[in-house]
Amino acid sequence: MKKVEAITNTTKGNGAFNQCNSLISVSLPNATEIGNLTFNGCDSLSTVNLPKVATIGEKAFAGCKKLEMLTLGTTIPELGTTVFAAGKPEMIYVPVSALSAYKTTTKANWTDLKVKVQALLAG
Repeated sequence: MKKVEAITNTTKGNGAFNQCNSLISVSLPNATEIGNLTFNGCDSLSTVNLPKVATIGEKAFAGCKKLEMLTLGTTIPELGTTVFAAGKPEMIYVPVSALSAYKTTTKANWTDLKVKVQALLAG
């Protein structure tokens, strides 16, 4: 499996794609929750689109060393501990209208990620 697109699911359960080494791209436009260890060890995963996610569980992206781009929505998600253990995304794209909120958030586990947040340009 190289690509995952799910239109109707709002939750991805704990460990759903754990150690799926061939997974490169994920688009879950209606997902509101990503469980613990969901993409743990997906070491080829490079792009993730989660525009409606409100919660990302512990170690959900642990070991995703090639994660280049994470796209999020206007709501700043709650992050479990060590969501990005052993590799943070290179860039986190958010809507222009939410950029300031992301850059100044005091939510737990966002401190080291704020520098990676960029505006998602329409076009």
